[in-house]
Amino acid sequence: MTVQKLPGRITQRLLVDEVGQGIGLSYSGQVTPVTESTDPATGQVVYTAGTPVQDQPWLAWTRERDPDGRVAREFTGDGAATDGVPGVTNPGAVSAPGAGRAVPYTRDYGYDVHGRLLSVRDRTAAGTGGDPGAGACRVTSYVFDANGRRMSRTSGSYAATYGGAGTGVVTSGYAYDSADRATTGAGGSGSYAYDLFGRATIVPAVDAPDAARGGLSLGYFDDDLPALISQGAVTTRFTVTTGGRRKMQTSTDAAGAVTSTLEQVYTDDSDNPAWIVSDADGAGPQGPSTTRFAESIAGDLRMSLSADGGLSLTVAKPRGDAVAGVEIPAGQSECARDVDQRVERLRRVRHPILPGVRGRGRRPRGLRLPGCQATFHQRRLDRAADAHGRPALQPDPRPVHLSGQD
Repeated sequence: MTVQKLPGRITQRLLVDEVGQGIGLSYSGQVTPVTESTDPATGQVVYTAGTPVQDQPWLAWTRERDPDGRVAREFTGDGAATDGVPGVTNPGAVSAPGAGRAVPYTRDYGYDVHGRLLSVRDRTAAGTGGDPGAGACRVTSYVFDANGRRMSRTSGSYAATYGGAGTGVVTSGYAYDSADRATTGAGGSGSYAYDLFGRATIVPAVDAPDAARGGLSLGYFDDDLPALISQGAVTTRFTVTTGGRRKMQTSTDAAGAVTSTLEQVYTDDSDNPAWIVSDADGAGPQGPSTTRFAESIAGDLRMSLSADGGLSLTVAKPRGDAVAGVEIPAGQSECARDVDQRVERLRRVRHPILPGVRGRGRRPRGLRLPGCQATFHQRRLDRAADAHGRPALQPDPRPVHLSGQD
């Protein structure tokens, strides 16, 4: 087991099997149990906070693997985010204290002899504190041809026993050319276009990250790095450094007016920026803001430090997807003092204006801020397969943002 002490008195525990494959991951932190009572005058439920308890489970996942080391099942474990705060009998109550309001799930994965994902059975509870096995099961299956191309994706809801014909069953087909490039979007909706180098220049709306905003138009540099992304009325252009790392991102509206900018600054040879300077309203009155980044000791978690001293820690699930965030307020004096001291040391050594505290091997080993309180909020739970039919068990592709932070 590997244990990491993180900011805000948060602890990450990673459990591996005999061959070093991850089979368990959990995050723990402060949990405040409550006493639930009923106000005799109004009849309303009243929650009385108790004494905070440290190092209590927040989120947890367990993985079961087949003999080939592939993930056969993944399910959430005990934790305040999925089970609710101790003492609250109805975690779904709006007035009840929450800890992210995550939803527990169990997912089973099936593969063919070539290791390709063939099926996903997703049993997700109706809400926080619910039983994943009590409701319907979402089943997704895939069909491949002799060339290994995915030809169809079928998804629908079935009873917990997997019996019956299912409801909402939808099958999406895929078509390819002789070079195995997609020619149409899922279900035959829209068409792809390619340049002379085989790079996609048009992506149909159905396969775009945000289908409601329409299809994508793409442009490239000579080395195949993206130079332009256009969707709807928004066009985003990129510049890169001599090393091929993204430097500036500028978004414009249909009239060509700048709506937002984002500059990434690097202090080492990695592709991770040490800090970013963003201006969300272009030339508006809001003005630019600076956010710095740091990593956990293992390099698997990222933390951002805002200009006001606040910290935001990204929480990842076993396959590396960001599923939640932990906010540490700027008013926590011990956090602010520790960060200021580290930043001042880095400022003297690495950069005369603003230090970068991201970049493995050339930074302090970890950024541990003991004694800081944190609040936890859920961002999202990943899906067994996304809306475009990409299989689970792979890290989410780097999202394409047409404005804001890359």
